[in-house]
Amino acid sequence: MRAHWPARFLAAFEEHVASGHLPLSHVDIPVLILVGENDPTMCWPHMETLAEALQRGTVACKPEFDHFCHIRAAPE
Repeated sequence: MRAHWPARFLAAFEEHVASGHLPLSHVDIPVLILVGENDPTMCWPHMETLAEALQRGTVACKPEFDHFCHIRAAPE
C-alpha cells in the first residue's frame, strides 16, 4: 500500500490544482478558514482574499495553529 502513496498524493494534488477556477462566490454555506501564524504554506493575506471570495467566509488565525490543525483539533 505504501508504494501507491506517491501516486495517490499526485492524483489528489492534481484535483486540488484543477479546482482553482471554481466560482467561490456561489458557495452559500458558512466556511471557516483556519490559519496559523507560523504556517509557511498559508499566509494571512491570501486567506483573507479567499474569505472575501466566499459569501460566508470567516478567517480564524491563532499562533498555535499549524498546517494540520483541522486534523489535530478534530476531536475537540
